[in-house]
Amino acid sequence: MTVGRTRESHWQVAEAGYLARIRRYAAVEEVSVKEASLPSLKNEELVRRTEAEAVLAKLDRREFVVLLDLEGRQMTSEAFARFLEQKGMEGAHRLVFVVGGPLGVAEVLRQRADLRLSLSPMTLPHELAKVVLLEQLYRALTILRGEKYHK
Repeated sequence: MTVGRTRESHWQVAEAGYLARIRRYAAVEEVSVKEASLPSLKNEELVRRTEAEAVLAKLDRREFVVLLDLEGRQMTSEAFARFLEQKGMEGAHRLVFVVGGPLGVAEVLRQRADLRLSLSPMTLPHELAKVVLLEQLYRALTILRGEKYHK
């Protein structure tokens, strides 16, 4: 789930490519919520809270929520693959990956997350973070199947 739609065509092409690859191995649904459109974006916390409320409204309490967060846990690609495998063996109802908007996420969303995951200690634009996440999901699936993409 993402806050906002991807606007730039190069990100759209990258996303579509990885989604097509992932769909060969797993069901995946792309969901987005609208970015906050407030009269003034000067109150960044209000923007984050508004967007968080929209995300939370779409979540089921049974879903395992992975929030992309700069301060989250970092994993190698192999560890990420093992994490996905473990969640599958545990019979997780559904994994939901959440990519926040350009201003980040509200604390209430961090509290709802079952796992906070950092893709890098560097700040990434949210559209690039989504592409990196999709690539890592695809990579993890190929790792679990012993395919050579990861090599």
